Amino acid sequence: MYPVSKSMFLHLADCLVVLQLGRWRNLDDNTYMEVDGLESLSTISLLKNLRYLSLRGLSRLTELPKGIQWLKKLAILDMRGCQNLVNVQSKIIKPLKHLTHLDLTECYMLEYIERGITSLSELQVFKGFVFATGTQGSKACRLKDLRRLKKLQKLTISITTDANIGKGEMAELKHLFSLRKLTIIWSEIPSILHGDTDAVKKRRNDLVEKWTSFELPQELLKLDLRCYPKNELKLKEHKNLKKLYLRGGDLMRFSIDKSKHSNLSETTNSIKTLRLRYLKNFNMKWEEIRSLLKYIEYFEIVPKD
Repeated sequence: MYPVSKSMFLHLADCLVVLQLGRWRNLDDNTYMEVDGLESLSTISLLKNLRYLSLRGLSRLTELPKGIQWLKKLAILDMRGCQNLVNVQSKIIKPLKHLTHLDLTECYMLEYIERGITSLSELQVFKGFVFATGTQGSKACRLKDLRRLKKLQKLTISITTDANIGKGEMAELKHLFSLRKLTIIWSEIPSILHGDTDAVKKRRNDLVEKWTSFELPQELLKLDLRCYPKNELKLKEHKNLKKLYLRGGDLMRFSIDKSKHSNLSETTNSIKTLRLRYLKNFNMKWEEIRSLLKYIEYFEIVPKD
């Protein structure tokens, strides 16, 4: 635990460009750090030339520090691993007009992100998008709102157990025309839907269908799916997709459906890299994979951690 004094910020106000607080060594699990009073620390707003701010792993943070809204030159904001972060407010994030990278992954208590984030016209990388939970849906950012981010190239989506996803909402991904890399991470199905009655099975199937009915933007190059909640993944023909990563979960097989307009003799896709990790139930043979992926150049299987 360490305090950050106002006098320190005053001395650094004009020259500081990069500031990393909290954990900065990804593999160091033996170090636990916190910054005292950072949420209310207005002196961080003095750092007018700051371009990179990392608050990674500061689990005491429940909201973005208010001083961030005054960092007009900020390009990269790393909030990864702030496990008690509850929301991302528009009034804090909206003024950051030069922000290009935002990382909210591993913020496990994050309930919603306000729509003000879609005013970040320069945003290129957005990791940790979540669907609203509870009663915050009216002011929360939805997938369709991300259409406003015309420069967004990389997106990571976390689908939590209590995610409020509307019917057909995952199909909105196809409208993110600038997107090149997409990662989707699924949590476990709610325990209340683990029963064997017909009613429970129907609710479970309906939920999983909402979770997995995604459609890919045409210019996507890389798709990374983690803990996919079905036994079979059915992809549609995609002529630009080059990399497919599948990891974790109960996935047994995948298929790629041809477009009804395709010639039967044509190759349906251009995937060159396939990575399969930690898929304990996967049972496709190499010959079957090879028949689907005519242009494959790199193939990796990692069965165990």
